[in-house]
Amino acid sequence: MVLTRLYVDKKDSLSQVFARLQFERYKQATQPYYVVLDPEDESSLAEIGGYVPNGFDEFLRDGVSAYYEKTGK
Repeated sequence: MVLTRLYVDKKDSLSQVFARLQFERYKQATQPYYVVLDPEDESSLAEIGGYVPNGFDEFLRDGVSAYYEKTGK
């Protein structure tokens, strides 16, 4: 598993690129926005947006479970 962070709230050109990617791909401008992706085809396995003080661990478990269900691993 690889953790990647794309910051979209700065005023530089790279942040603007990441913000555009987030909106075009996920139709979301929510910050923060979390996605668990399948590493093979980059499909979304789990998504959640906003501040999540409770339940974030469940979101991660759901994403990992979805991956194992999808791949049979």
